[in-house]
Amino acid sequence: MKTSPSYIKPISINAFHHHDGINGLIVGVEFVTPTGLSKRLCYKVDYLDMYDYITLSDVAEGIYEIVDTIS
Repeated sequence: MKTSPSYIKPISINAFHHHDGINGLIVGVEFVTPTGLSKRLCYKVDYLDMYDYITLSDVAEGIYEIVDTIS
């Protein structure tokens, strides 16, 4: 089996956009519980200088898309 990296690309103007214009590398899927909110399943995303969590529902709604390139 051959695998390749997957990246998160912001589509919506309301999505997080990295200041260098790069797409974040998906490094895993984790349950995240923000303070005062319910647990949700998120992609853990590495932006080289920081980590972020993007909900799977944001991808399903078209706010982000999964691509195979960093920029």
